[in-house]
Amino acid sequence: MKKKILLVCYGGGHVKIIKHLYPTLTNDFDVAILAFTSAREYLKEEGIPFLSYSDFPELISSEAARLGKELSANMNALDLDETIAYMGVNFQELLMEHGDAKGREKYQQEGRGCFFPTRFMGGVFDVIKPDLVVATNSPRSERAALFVAKQRGIPSVCVADNLWIGGGVLDVAKQQVASKICVINEAMKKELVDASAFSEQDVVVTGSPVFDSLKLRKAEWQNNKRNRSTVNILYADVPLPASHPKFPEVTADPELEHDVRKVLNQLAGKESISMTFRGHPNFNIDYSECSNVKVSPPSEDLHELLMHTDIVITAVSTVGLEGVLLGAQLITLENTVYRVVASYEKLAMSVGVQTADELPTALDEVLKSAEQVSSLDIYEGKATDNIKRICHSLLSN
Repeated sequence: MKKKILLVCYGGGHVKIIKHLYPTLTNDFDVAILAFTSAREYLKEEGIPFLSYSDFPELISSEAARLGKELSANMNALDLDETIAYMGVNFQELLMEHGDAKGREKYQQEGRGCFFPTRFMGGVFDVIKPDLVVATNSPRSERAALFVAKQRGIPSVCVADNLWIGGGVLDVAKQQVASKICVINEAMKKELVDASAFSEQDVVVTGSPVFDSLKLRKAEWQNNKRNRSTVNILYADVPLPASHPKFPEVTADPELEHDVRKVLNQLAGKESISMTFRGHPNFNIDYSECSNVKVSPPSEDLHELLMHTDIVITAVSTVGLEGVLLGAQLITLENTVYRVVASYEKLAMSVGVQTADELPTALDEVLKSAEQVSSLDIYEGKATDNIKRICHSLLSN
C-alpha cells in the first residue's frame, strides 16, 4: 500500500508549488490536497482533485456554521458554503482560544491573519490519516497543519515560495514545526540557519517547483527578446496598504499603489513600450482608468507572458523572481509596508524606487544597462524531484 501524503495550500504562488508537485508525487504516493480560498478555483481550472473545509461537514458544528454565516454576510464569496465553513470554523476556534470579547477584538485588529485552526486540522488528520504533510510557508491553516503534524509525530516538509525568510519560513524554523524546510538557494539557506536554531542539515536547497520549467526556457526567452520591436513591461500588481497588522511598526504612503498605476499608464502611452498589468489572484483590482495598458487575466499562463517580457515591475511578487530567472530586468517598489521582510533591492536583484515618480528614471536606467541587473544563484536539478527525494527519505525512516 502506498504511503499517504497530504499537501496543504492557500492561493497565489503557493498553490502553484503544489500543482507542480502533485503529478510527481502521485507516481509514488497516495496524495490528497487540502486547498483554501483562491487555491480552490485554481485547482478546479487545472482539473486537480482537492478537499477543503466544506468537504468535512462532520467537523463543522452548528455554532461554527452560525458564526460563518454571520461573518460571510457581506462578503463577495465565490462559494458561499465554503466561505461559511472556512470563516465559521476558524472564528469559532479563535473564540474558544481567547474568549468571545478578546477573540472578536483580535479579529477586528488582525483579520484572518489571526486564524490558527488546529482543532479542525486534527479532525482532518483523523479522516485522511496522512503519513507525511507538505505545506508552503503560509500562516493560518497551512501552519496549523504543520503544527498538528508535529504534535502527532508525523513528518512534514515546508516549501518556501520565495527568497526572503521573513515571509513565513523563519517562523516555521523558529517554531520547529517542520521536519525539513526546502529553500531556493544556498544564500537563503545560510540566512535561515543563521537566524534560527533550525538544524543546517534539515534546511535543504531544493529550489521551487514553479521555476523548473523556466530554467529550461531561458534560451527561448533570449531568442524572443532578439525578435522584439518594443520594450515589454509587466507590472505584477499587489495592493499596497498604508499599514498591515503583521508589521505594526511600519507605515507607507496609502496612495502609492494608485500613483504607480497612474505613472505606468502614462509610460505605456509611448510607442516603444508595451505595458501589461497582472493583478494578484487574491485581489480584484479596478484598472478602468488605465487605458494605455493591457490587463492579463488570472487565466492567462504567467510563464507564457514572462517569455515575452523584458522588464518586470513589482513590490514583492514572486513574479519578479521568475522574471530574473529568465533574464528580465527588475524594478521594485521598496517603500511599502512589506519592506521589513522583503526586498529584492537588498538582495541586489533589482533597481529599487521609493516613490512612483522615480519609475521613469529607473526605467531609463535599466534600458541603458547592457546586462541584467543581477542573476539568480539557482538550484541544481528539478525542484519537484528534489522534494520527492526528501519525501521518500522521511517516509523510510
